[in-house]
Amino acid sequence: DMAKLAAMGHRAKSTALSIGATEFANQCIAMEKAARAHEVASALEIGRSLRPLFASIGRALAQRQNG
Repeated sequence: DMAKLAAMGHRAKSTALSIGATEFANQCIAMEKAARAHEVASALEIGRSLRPLFASIGRALAQRQNG
C-alpha cells in the first residue's frame, strides 16, 4: 500500500530530523515522494537503502547512551 509507505516515510523523516539523522531523513523524504507518485520500484529501492542507515543510527545512539 503506497499510501501507508508514504505515511511511514513521513513519520520516520520527522523522527530522524529530531535526532539529527539528516541523511536518513532525506532518504525518507525521497521514499515518501516516490510512494506518493506510485513509483513502486523507486520507493522499494529507497526503502532498502534505509536499513543500513537505520543500523548506523542505532549504533550511534547506543554509543551516545554508553558514554
